[in-house]
Amino acid sequence: MAAVVDKSAILATAGQGINELISWATGSGKPPVSNTYEACRCQLRLPTPLDDVGRLLASPNDAAAAASYVHVDKSTLLHVVESDHLHVELRYGIFKAPVPFMRDRDVTYIECFKAFTDTNGRRGVARYLTSHEFPTTTPNASYVRAVVRTWGIVVVESSDPLVLHASSVVDVDWKSVSTVIGSRMTSRRAQSVKHLDTVVRASLKKLFERCSMCLTKPSSFERANNFVACVGCAKPLCVGCKDIGSRASGVAICLACAGAKARAKVPTRETLLESEASTVESDTKSPPVHRTPRRLSCESGWLTPQYHRPRRQTEAPLDLTYLASFQGSTA
Repeated sequence: MAAVVDKSAILATAGQGINELISWATGSGKPPVSNTYEACRCQLRLPTPLDDVGRLLASPNDAAAAASYVHVDKSTLLHVVESDHLHVELRYGIFKAPVPFMRDRDVTYIECFKAFTDTNGRRGVARYLTSHEFPTTTPNASYVRAVVRTWGIVVVESSDPLVLHASSVVDVDWKSVSTVIGSRMTSRRAQSVKHLDTVVRASLKKLFERCSMCLTKPSSFERANNFVACVGCAKPLCVGCKDIGSRASGVAICLACAGAKARAKVPTRETLLESEASTVESDTKSPPVHRTPRRLSCESGWLTPQYHRPRRQTEAPLDLTYLASFQGSTA
């Protein structure tokens, strides 16, 4: 898969599309769509911060969001493209048919997420989707291949900390459907931002129903679950899984966040100064020797270096000078 992925082209497409989407949502540009699309703008009153909305938009497998048409109905991760400012993924998704005796739609697409700050200093989050064909993937006869030209959601803060401005735009070619059914499928996803506050509450409620690592669910006889949120991704961890990550770091962290944190060790100013100080000291001092019990015994003289046997303690040398005077007196 890595041999057929053009990372530069994918990053260019994702970056251009999400920047145009943010410009349109903030009122300084046009949406990256064709003539047939549906858009929606609304205000949301949420008691939760913007970070919870960003977590929802950045989680394609969130069950509450997928059931409310905020995400693709069912998707699978194919490849992750590394970038400094964007989180870009290549995924394969399925759109369920809204009526019986109609085949589902599938699509291979680019999904991009970005947290930004606009010209007025307001924070915001954006999620952008667009189709991207892979040379190695063949269409499945059970599905009809759709084309997602643009599907984006942008949420921006307002002067009121409890009010958020949400904008969405959907431009999808559903292929071989009537105008009524196609408009219905498009409208469902465009109007989903109106219920984004309800979706966020449902997602937060479901977040602490099962452990994110072992998928265990507390029994109905337990008065309260003992889940703890991960410090990295805020996903729930049970007592057993929490102890796995806390053994090394001392905090509740899942294995995925612990591994990502270990791989992304960026040197800070303090660590650079410490490394420079240790280098200067190494130039003036000899490196310390790790003294094992065997080395200590050798240095103290308890073991001989040749036979590695305990050395016999010798007494002080005898004074035999009196023999010379004794021989002189008897001669």
